[in-house]
Amino acid sequence: MSTALEERQNQDGDSAAELPIRRFRPDIQGLRAIAILLVVLYHAHVPGIRGGYVGVDVFFVISGYLITSQLVREVAKSGRLSLVQFYLKRVRRLLPSAVVVIVSTLCAAWAFAPPLLSKMLSVDGIFAALYTLNYRLAIEGINYQNAGAAPSAFQHFWSLGVEEQFYLFWPLLISLAIMLTRRWWRGLLLVFFLVVIVVSLYISQHLLATDAPMSYFSVQSRAWEFGVGAIVALGSGMFARVPPNIRFWISLSGLTSIIFSGLFYTDATQFPGAHALLPVLGTALAISAGCGVRARSEAILDNHIMQWLGKVSYPWYLWHWPILVLAPYIWPHVTFTWLMNLGLIGFSLILAAATYYALELPLRRFTFHRSDWAAAGLGLMSVAVATGTFVNLSETSLLTASSRPPPLAVRARVADPFTSRLTSGPVYPSVLKAVSDTPDYPADCIVSFLATTSPKCLIDRYGSATDAPIGPNRVVLLGDSHAGEWYPDVYGIAHKLGWDTEVLTKEGCPLPSITIENAALDRPYTECNQWRMNMFQRLLSEPRPRVIFIASLNYYKPDNIYLANGWKKTLRSLRAIGAPIVYLHDTPYPNFDVPTCISGALSDWSQCSFKRDVAFHPDPLMSGTAASHRLAARVDVDQYLCPPAKAECPAVLGGILLYRDNSHVTNTAMSLLLPIVEKQLQPFLRSILNPRTSNHE
Repeated sequence: MSTALEERQNQDGDSAAELPIRRFRPDIQGLRAIAILLVVLYHAHVPGIRGGYVGVDVFFVISGYLITSQLVREVAKSGRLSLVQFYLKRVRRLLPSAVVVIVSTLCAAWAFAPPLLSKMLSVDGIFAALYTLNYRLAIEGINYQNAGAAPSAFQHFWSLGVEEQFYLFWPLLISLAIMLTRRWWRGLLLVFFLVVIVVSLYISQHLLATDAPMSYFSVQSRAWEFGVGAIVALGSGMFARVPPNIRFWISLSGLTSIIFSGLFYTDATQFPGAHALLPVLGTALAISAGCGVRARSEAILDNHIMQWLGKVSYPWYLWHWPILVLAPYIWPHVTFTWLMNLGLIGFSLILAAATYYALELPLRRFTFHRSDWAAAGLGLMSVAVATGTFVNLSETSLLTASSRPPPLAVRARVADPFTSRLTSGPVYPSVLKAVSDTPDYPADCIVSFLATTSPKCLIDRYGSATDAPIGPNRVVLLGDSHAGEWYPDVYGIAHKLGWDTEVLTKEGCPLPSITIENAALDRPYTECNQWRMNMFQRLLSEPRPRVIFIASLNYYKPDNIYLANGWKKTLRSLRAIGAPIVYLHDTPYPNFDVPTCISGALSDWSQCSFKRDVAFHPDPLMSGTAASHRLAARVDVDQYLCPPAKAECPAVLGGILLYRDNSHVTNTAMSLLLPIVEKQLQPFLRSILNPRTSNHE
């Protein structure tokens, strides 16, 4: 069968000879060096390297080219593919170094990082070992409850997951072409590859508008980049015949495209999608220019430094990110500037060289039988998974032992529900449960990023969601998730007055009429603007409520004038409803994941205190009197969450963990503030219950 196939290929002019004669490509090794330099310098925050993330796209195109060249060459020679051999080569090439880095990172996190962070990393480590971390990150990227969490030390493993997932289906696609036609299989492959490129690029661009994390991390939105490299592999014989002088300019234009995107793209660039075309096509041009005999352009890439960096690029990629992420926990009192980060990058390069010479090279030279490599692959993955499981169970046991039932005796005092001399010990809610210590209204009451309307979210006076008609005897809680955190206080007041509570909240959506960028969607948050207008219209169409409580995070825009004008527009729309408006002043803003910090500071909570200039942002609605903004009343609990007598804002008071993430107050803490809120609203509530009583703030 193999001989007959080769004869047909020769008749068609479609022989193995049309594949590049050069088996070793120093230009590709140099391209690897450029790619890894872009990535590590970008992660080190070196000035000027604003789009270094495109280095990953360069790697994807290279992989698509090399893997396709290898597979097509095998088919041209033997007429078939050995899928088992292909997959075991990937195991030998990629898995040992990856497992060493995973296990080392988990051990370092266990030794130096806060227990809660170490526990979370253990889960990421397991996903990384199974090459599925890219989808975990895609899901977490749109999980608003995970906002503000520290970056994972395994985050860079997303690209390895994409590559391995590509390696799973790409040989099967080539095998399918061989099965369908023995004569025109390369032509059919070209059609297959073009279809993959078009469909995948469309998915990538489409997801940018609807699910940016999935667009960035998923194989279906990245497969086209490998496909472009595969097209170059199929056409390599044709590219080899291009005159060297022309290939020089092709290579130069390709390298220029890569460097340009690495220097001038930014984190604000909508990526991948259409913007990825520049580095991807640039890489394809650079590879195609090197398909023939050595051209002058290779002088840029074929030198000792670039060749060596290309050799160690894979272990360098593996090591650099965990070191950058974990260094602040190992040396907590050091300020890591970009120059310090360069030192860490240099250290990671030393580890990469050690990994390459002590592990990768010996394994490449060592001959194993197929069954041996299969067993070794399963064993290595098992070691990584077992290490992650051990760290997870160990940290869970530690943190479970550091929790306690809620303190019940103390919290009825109006003066200050957090009064206590405690400075250390267990906290409530525990750091393990803090992230779920959220308002106890139905989850769909706070709508997701893409929603532009809220469902009916009416909570009756008994605390249950109800389908009863919306009537006038209710209060409305309107705003973003920082409005939602006030729910136990707003509901508590409505409950005592016999009123229902209508909750209208949306993730990450400022209530003032301003336009912001949504990081998860990677574009202007138009759904927020639409939702806000829809809610104004909805409240106009519903029976007028007794009170409208409004709140919003104050950190969406640094421009206070823009924010003040946005509030004016919103208040103008709300006043048209005719109900009194109560403003709930935003709570302090830690800007770091508080439960993670406290998990490593149970012996001294003050280690997680934060500065007042971080905690408070100018608020245009707190200037002047409430009447000057035509507000019926204002509520401000900052003096209890951040007592003026303290030099910094605490993360824990009286054993109560105040924050469940980087900005939201725990439901436990907000519930304890109900007597304070009631006291501040007494004059206003008397005025609406007895209109003859004057209204005071």
